[in-house]
Amino acid sequence: MIRIGHGFAAVFNAFGDWGNPNILAARLVAAGLAAEVEAASEGLPDLRGCQGLVVGASTLEALDYAWPGLVAARETISRFLAAGGLVLATGLPATAFGRALTQDGVTRAGMGLTDQSFTVQAAPRYADCLWTTTVAPGDVIGPLNTALTWTDSRTPWFRLRLSSDPATPGCEGCQTGALFTTQVIGPVLVRNPALVTALAGRLAGRPLPGVPDDQAIAAFARRGHHRGVDRLTRTLRRSAGRSG
Repeated sequence: MIRIGHGFAAVFNAFGDWGNPNILAARLVAAGLAAEVEAASEGLPDLRGCQGLVVGASTLEALDYAWPGLVAARETISRFLAAGGLVLATGLPATAFGRALTQDGVTRAGMGLTDQSFTVQAAPRYADCLWTTTVAPGDVIGPLNTALTWTDSRTPWFRLRLSSDPATPGCEGCQTGALFTTQVIGPVLVRNPALVTALAGRLAGRPLPGVPDDQAIAAFARRGHHRGVDRLTRTLRRSAGRSG
C-alpha cells in the first residue's frame, strides 16, 4: 500500500489543492497499485506509514495561523525526506519550506529546506503560464496567482515558456531532491497528466506505464491540459498581434 499524507488538509485547501494528493493516488491505482490518501485536518499525518506528503495552498490568514506548526515540523519533514519520502508543497505554504518570509516589515524564519526567501508585496499578480520541467515531458500549465516576490532558486522546478503577463519571472518553484515547491496554486497535478505520472512513478519507485485511453480520469486531465494550452497560446497570439 502506498500512502500519501495530506498535511493541514482543513487549513491549506483554499484553491482545490486537495486534488493533488487524490490524483496521485488515483494515478497509482490506475497503474494497478494499491494507494490511499491519509489526511490530517491540522498538522501532519503520521508520516511513518507514508511515501508522500502533500501540503496545499492557503490564504495569508490561514498561513499566519498555521505557520508555527508547519515550521515546527521541520525535523519530521527532514527525516521523512532523508528516508526517501516525496514532498509537494503548493501556494503560500511553500514559503515555509524556504529560508524566510517577510510581511509588513517583519521577517519570520522558515524551515530552510529550500534556498528561497519570500516577501509579501502590496498587490497580487496573476498570469496564466506554460512552464517546462526536467521532471516530466511536455508543457506544464498553471496560474501564477500570488502576492509574493521571491529570490530565484539554484534548482527551480519550472522554467517559463509562455506567459499572459510579460513581467512573469523566468523560473518558478524549487526542486531539492524529492522536495518540490511551487507557487502554482490549485490542483496543478490534475491539470498536468505527465507531471502526475512522473511524481506517482517516484512514489512507486519505478516508471509507470501509460494509462489506457478509457481511463476516465486520465482522459479528463488530458483534455483539460490541452484546452488550457490552446487557450493560452491563442491569447498570446492575439496580444502579439495587437502590439504589432
